Amino acid sequence: MLPTTLRRPVSTTVPSDWRLAPNALLFLLLLILVTVGVIAFAAWQWRRRRVTGRIMLVVLSQVLVMLSVLTYINRADDLITTWSSLVGSTAGQSPAVVSRSAGTGVFGTRAPNSWKLTPAQRQVDMSTAAHSTVTSITIGGGATGYNLNAQVYLPGSYNDSQSAARKFPVLELLAGFPGSYLSWSTGIQLKQTLDELIAQGKMPAVIAVMPSQNPHPPDNSECLNGSRAAHPDSRAETYLTGDVPAYLAQHYRTGQGRTNWVIGGYSTGGYCATNLALRHPDRYASVIALSGYFTAIHNGNTTPLFQDRQRRAANSPQLTVTQPHPKLAFFTINAKDNLLDAVSNQNFINAIPAADAHLAMTTQSGGHTPLVWRVGSRYAFIWLAQLFSK
Repeated sequence: MLPTTLRRPVSTTVPSDWRLAPNALLFLLLLILVTVGVIAFAAWQWRRRRVTGRIMLVVLSQVLVMLSVLTYINRADDLITTWSSLVGSTAGQSPAVVSRSAGTGVFGTRAPNSWKLTPAQRQVDMSTAAHSTVTSITIGGGATGYNLNAQVYLPGSYNDSQSAARKFPVLELLAGFPGSYLSWSTGIQLKQTLDELIAQGKMPAVIAVMPSQNPHPPDNSECLNGSRAAHPDSRAETYLTGDVPAYLAQHYRTGQGRTNWVIGGYSTGGYCATNLALRHPDRYASVIALSGYFTAIHNGNTTPLFQDRQRRAANSPQLTVTQPHPKLAFFTINAKDNLLDAVSNQNFINAIPAADAHLAMTTQSGGHTPLVWRVGSRYAFIWLAQLFSK
């Protein structure tokens, strides 16, 4: 979900609006024209048609009205911007680096670094990559009492006898809104991406967990603990940063220490990941924000999470990233043809302190869709592996 305070910039060159793209004004106008024409035809032919014909005209009219509304929403937020994006093709995205920095100083952890591999370990990872699994589980929360669904990705080498004593880095991956813990293994194709990168030796084997983040659906928790007076039963932050890591440490061989824990997400999940890392830098040393936003939203989808402006500001990474914190690594990506994402990401990049590491990328197209997040997650995993395996 995206903030809706920004509006399209006024431009004297409007060829993009007059091309027949999914988010173009021309396409919207043509669709509305066809819809009005079909409704008018249905009214004219109503008495001349049998019951079956009338039903077909009503259904067609309703479908066209719905498509017009969806197209209007799509145009307002630049969600799907190309026909190739609509059919699932990454053609034309052309990812490019906007800004890159290794930051200064060190990440400051005394725990063993699970990103660093011996040649023998890397060979085991590469040879067993195709044997990874994705399993659905329920994660119980000792602190919250929640029992929420999740998925866990285990690399092929996890169950290999040569890795019996080995611990693995962890990716904690969050979804957008509306979305679910299943989004990473379906639309973003996490398993395929990790299997391929591990097999190619571009990253070590990792454990990935995709937890539920909205304890009271259909409400959007924004991964926060609600203010006591506003929403006292929302403790998503405690669940995601406490219960989920504790459960994984108990049931899986997870690396300990902040460099071994990555938190990431797309859209709302990108906001969640960035905010939680800044609020819990003792837990996470790196963030992946795919088409994320960086100012907390307070609207009907979130329910009243914030009691006052101060609490909202304290959960807005655009502001809190400038405050003193241990060194963090930020990966961000957005599509150039989505104005809201582009502005949000650029503002956040400008605010990242010089001490932090960051890699900011864009794609030429893709809007606000899983195609951008599929491409972005691949580059994020490679960059983090390079950063922490040195």
